Amino acid sequence: MPAGGPLDHPLSDILTHGLNVYTPECDMMIRELDKIVGSEVLFKMFDWLDDLSASESDKLEFEKKVRIKYLMLKEQ
Repeated sequence: MPAGGPLDHPLSDILTHGLNVYTPECDMMIRELDKIVGSEVLFKMFDWLDDLSASESDKLEFEKKVRIKYLMLKEQ
């Protein structure tokens, strides 16, 4: 079981440890989504991409999914 330290999960890396994981814009949107829905809902919202083994195209595709949710929830 992960201890909750850096590199255990991309979401905790971004929110708890302040690490830059995906792209700067994607990380910013994830931080803003946390303010809107909270980390528990945010955790369930996505199939979190393993940032250490993901290709750049995978990261860009993940960012598109985050952007869609971010824009949708920001407008509410």
